[in-house]
Amino acid sequence: MQHRTLLVTATACALSLVALTGCTSDDDATAPAPSSTTTVPATDPDADPALVGECVDGQAIVSGSATDAPFTLADGCDTVYVLTSGATLDLGPTQHLVFEGTGNTVTVTGDPEVVGGDENSVTTR
Repeated sequence: MQHRTLLVTATACALSLVALTGCTSDDDATAPAPSSTTTVPATDPDADPALVGECVDGQAIVSGSATDAPFTLADGCDTVYVLTSGATLDLGPTQHLVFEGTGNTVTVTGDPEVVGGDENSVTTR
């Protein structure tokens, strides 16, 4: 019985070696060529970006640091998220105004639903 087990084990090992030999290659011609790299200028993580925002699919996110000049989104947007504090915003027609900051002054066209924030001033026209 031991002789048969040894024969089965040896046959299994030989078949495994044959199978693995077919998976390896010494041909360097199939090695992929290195790809080119593109250098992207680093941004200063401590930089204080100006207010930014753009209406995309009915939603705008206004974020960044408050500047002396008011941020204007003349065409408005269905929903505007204000993720900054101490900013002056001038918005066109807007249905929903969501604050996650404080001390913002917003002039908006229409009568939007106002959600969140603290000590924000909203004037409608």
